Amino acid sequence: MRGPFSFSTNEECGALVSAFDSSPMVMTPYQPPFYHKRLEECGLDKAEDLICYFMRRSDFTDRIARAADISRRRFERSGDTLEIRTMRREDWDAELASIKTIYNKAWEQNWGFIPMTESEMNFVAKELKPIADMELILFAEVNGVAAGFSLALPDYNVILRHLNGEMFSPRTLVLFPLLRRSIHQIRLMMMGILPEYRRRGIEFLIYERVSEQMQKCGHEGIEMSWILERNTAMRHQIEAVGGYEYRRYRLYTGAL
Repeated sequence: MRGPFSFSTNEECGALVSAFDSSPMVMTPYQPPFYHKRLEECGLDKAEDLICYFMRRSDFTDRIARAADISRRRFERSGDTLEIRTMRREDWDAELASIKTIYNKAWEQNWGFIPMTESEMNFVAKELKPIADMELILFAEVNGVAAGFSLALPDYNVILRHLNGEMFSPRTLVLFPLLRRSIHQIRLMMMGILPEYRRRGIEFLIYERVSEQMQKCGHEGIEMSWILERNTAMRHQIEAVGGYEYRRYRLYTGAL
């Protein structure tokens, strides 16, 4: 067995093993310090760690701008066109189909990956649609073809703490717009580039667009989570532009 999952790596997973004194970001779990220790006392072993990185907006903006400029010149020399655009709410179903295709291809080689079915994708999309910020759901298109996407959310946990976790109650509908002003951080929870378009710096141009939206909305920090511990390429990339590990989750395994 492996876990904890709720219900797979496509959703919330892992037992918190560090940063117990800070609040979890939106759609990430929290457990008290004794939780992972009990799992180990029961004979479970570490299967994989999930790393959460954090960056202040100022560092994110300055470092990413330089990397994005290099990537932009690289595309200009190649003759290919690259566009980073926001998700089109009016084309929701078609956009969702593109996300599903990219998601399953971009992550298929990742440890623990389980392809997301159409019904799963539709369920998640239905949950997120009312609160999604279209300016934080981005597509990267190369020569008009979707090559990657990213999904970030404002840290709605800040609001939910004041609303007792009730996201869609009448009280929430009244207070949500007011409390939204208290959100100062976002979570970049997904970013995938199709294998054939990797190593071209597309991710830096996505990061640049995210940083522009952070500036516009006054967000002061960004969490990038989660990253597999074994995904050294992505971890080195994030660390190179100033990201630092500030939270870690652990997945356990045990023979039955």
